[in-house]
Amino acid sequence: MLAVDDRRPFCKLLGLFWFNLRSMSRIRFTVPLLFATAVACGGGGDDGDDDDDIIDPGPLDGACAADERVGSIAASLREGFTAVQGQVFDGVTPFRVPELVATVGACRLYRPPTLFCDPACAVGFDCDANSECIAVSQAVSVGAVTVDGMKNPVEMTASPPVFFYTNLGTLDHPGFDEGDEIVLVAEGEGDVAAFALGGVGVSQLVLDGPSVPLQPDVTTLAAWTAPGTGAASSISAVLNIAQHGGTPGWIECDVPDNGQLELPQALTNQLLGFGFSGFPTLSVTRRTADSTTTSYGCVQFVVESTAVFDVDIPGLTSCSDNEDCTSPELCQPDLTCG
Repeated sequence: MLAVDDRRPFCKLLGLFWFNLRSMSRIRFTVPLLFATAVACGGGGDDGDDDDDIIDPGPLDGACAADERVGSIAASLREGFTAVQGQVFDGVTPFRVPELVATVGACRLYRPPTLFCDPACAVGFDCDANSECIAVSQAVSVGAVTVDGMKNPVEMTASPPVFFYTNLGTLDHPGFDEGDEIVLVAEGEGDVAAFALGGVGVSQLVLDGPSVPLQPDVTTLAAWTAPGTGAASSISAVLNIAQHGGTPGWIECDVPDNGQLELPQALTNQLLGFGFSGFPTLSVTRRTADSTTTSYGCVQFVVESTAVFDVDIPGLTSCSDNEDCTSPELCQPDLTCG
């Protein structure tokens, strides 16, 4: 008998086994088989009439840590359409692992990592945080990927050299409803064993207004319409005010999905001190996330809806060309009038 803490990987693979059998045979399983699955994974008895109980990835484990993440696949509600797509690599990419500057509550200030190797790395190698040259991570296949529980079933394969997974064809929009139980199954390939990840449908994120103000020594507040009672989602928010002149830093917050976010002054003051460029944004994502460890590292599955606030900074006028600026100012390379 598996210990409680050891059940989840077993349950995911057991669910994958039942899923593959069901896909091949299109038959219902007998009560003893379903009961054995339910007991082994911590559930009670079942009458065997609900096929949706066959796959149970277990409790959601949340998103991967940046220094462990090698892949992510997302089911996303976009502006006017729903998409399922993502990629998996054979290692962590060093420049995607940010440097933590400060933490206040549920928010963190990051800046890009400082990576330096002497001598410089040869072509095909990246410098890592330990100043060592490592092979550049490559996109890989994790076999055929299916996503069940959405309004339309999704089946995806990935081809070399980019091995990018994306749904082909049109999906209903929204592709899922709040509370829908969604399961991603990857059949595995090469060094990657089969795995299953779970998700829960989220509602479309609706912002309270088009923009938020950002200025020194003033608390920045953002608001959106909270989901229904009992929703499984949480919020991941990213404030980036220098996207077009290099990105010296940004703020990330992971907070409950209760309809509001307060950005700490201590962090926003530091971020403003780093500088800003045109078209700053606060991106707010409602999501559920699950993850598992593969032979290459952590892979996550996210069910999400994202909306973006414009950020109003005193003295900043963003521009796309000179016509957006008041003469004699001109549109600068960082998309600010000056």
